[in-house]
Amino acid sequence: MGVTLDTKVDLSKMQALRDRIKEIQARDAKVRVGVFSSAGVHPGTEISMASLAAAHEFGSEKAHLPERSFLRATFRAKKAEGIALCGKLCKAFIEDRITLQQALGLLGEWGVSRVRDFIRTNQVRPPDTQATMDRKGSTVTLVDTGQLVNAISYVTPFGDGGSAAPVDPEGGE
Repeated sequence: MGVTLDTKVDLSKMQALRDRIKEIQARDAKVRVGVFSSAGVHPGTEISMASLAAAHEFGSEKAHLPERSFLRATFRAKKAEGIALCGKLCKAFIEDRITLQQALGLLGEWGVSRVRDFIRTNQVRPPDTQATMDRKGSTVTLVDTGQLVNAISYVTPFGDGGSAAPVDPEGGE
């Protein structure tokens, strides 16, 4: 004795999901946060902002700068928060509530704000020497004129650090 089930399966949602995944792959969907060549030159010098950022991030024996990671250290400190945000953005993208461009833009904006906050709340180590603080008039490591902090941006496959349209990945307004 057998049972026959007359069931129709709607595969349109599965196909839509496949199409979304193909879009991610085709766009090489990733976000880079940092200081890029488009940031220009540090005022009063011939040093590019990107070179200055790299010298601080990794240290420079030639310039007598210790390693003062502000990018890697931020993302290490904010790893759990970033993973949670990625999960929310992925879900919103899969459910077709946001576009890939919006998801990557929101992730980029999050990264930029966290790096800037990390610097502004003086979490960069090692701290400046007293002589450096006296010279620049600030006790915040890596903040003198604000040029470096303001040069932090993000890049996606859709272009340089443009502002993402405000979107709530949770689906609210």
